[in-house]
Amino acid sequence: MRSPERNVSLIGFLTMFMVGVSDLIVIGIISPMSQSFGVEESLIGQLVTIYAVSFGVLGPVLTKITRKYDDKQMLCISMVVFILCAWLTTMVSTYLALCVVRVVLASAASLITVKLLAIGTKVASASNQAKIVANIYVGFCASNILGVPIGTLLSDAVGWKSTFYAIFALSAVCLVLIALFFQPTGSTKERTTNGEYQVVERWKLTSVLLVLLFMMASNSILFTYIEPMMKTHGFSIESVSLALFIAGVCGIIGSKLGNVLSESLGYYKSFMTICSVYLIAIVVMSLYLDSLYVFLICIGVWNLFHWGTNPTVQFALLRLIKGDPSQVFSYNISILNLGIGMGAFLGGLAYSFDPSFMSSFILAIILGVLSFMMIVFLLSDRKRAESEWVSSSDSA
Repeated sequence: MRSPERNVSLIGFLTMFMVGVSDLIVIGIISPMSQSFGVEESLIGQLVTIYAVSFGVLGPVLTKITRKYDDKQMLCISMVVFILCAWLTTMVSTYLALCVVRVVLASAASLITVKLLAIGTKVASASNQAKIVANIYVGFCASNILGVPIGTLLSDAVGWKSTFYAIFALSAVCLVLIALFFQPTGSTKERTTNGEYQVVERWKLTSVLLVLLFMMASNSILFTYIEPMMKTHGFSIESVSLALFIAGVCGIIGSKLGNVLSESLGYYKSFMTICSVYLIAIVVMSLYLDSLYVFLICIGVWNLFHWGTNPTVQFALLRLIKGDPSQVFSYNISILNLGIGMGAFLGGLAYSFDPSFMSSFILAIILGVLSFMMIVFLLSDRKRAESEWVSSSDSA
């Protein structure tokens, strides 16, 4: 890689790591936050929904509004807002105020994500685009491997606010690195004709994004409430941290695996493999919830393959669009977060009515099956199109 590519890849990874921690840390500290704010655990879980929906809805809007401004400039401004919100999270005293801060935090995070991905695709050569985008996204998964487990233990030892103090400090470091090492790339409109993009096959794009939506929702139904799920079945906070650590390790490997599978098999077969193994893992987990060893193995396999979904989606998007990718990437990240938000909401409802979590597993499996059916539809349609092309060639 050239020096600008390395800078964007490494600093983008670190910045996305902090964005991921700010989103996912709630998963590991639901209990202490519910005690601090005097609300039920299911309501604290809905902070994930608030963050994800705000991220998903405001991301495309903010991307359009900021198209005429330099990407690096907007990235730095977004980082400043993000840092301030991390600090404000420790200062508010009511649940309503916390929700408002989460909305603003998610808005800043959405713009940070889109601008990082846009800068990554612009500084990278055509052969390295998918790799740079995947490396940046891996930072989000890496937040599971270190940020969430360590944050959970730190919260247990010192208090949940300490995790947000750490986010505040480390995000400030990322801002300095961006200011020093990122080169101005100009605005999106300066780089492309009217900043436009063209969708090669719109129905395929829609289908791919629906697969992402269902897979993220399925995952979030279970993963958002992993702490109360494990405690309900008699596991300790150390076991929760271990499970989150395993999920993070497998998630970061899975992100790279998704990229490798896509490049070697194509995104159709990559989707089929990921969805099939994910469904097997959560079905087995639902049958052996009281066994810590089976639980840890299943959560590892589940995250190893599930987190390959978005790199596969990004691989597909780079082949289904022409022109500037930033707006479509914003839709991609929005759908991802809407799926997380939808899953956290459904998971919260299921947890409220069924503390045993069997209803949660049933919902997650249904959404996983919907994803699989969408993939089968895509694959069968491709084979039909290939058959028609061969027939027309033979007749010619």
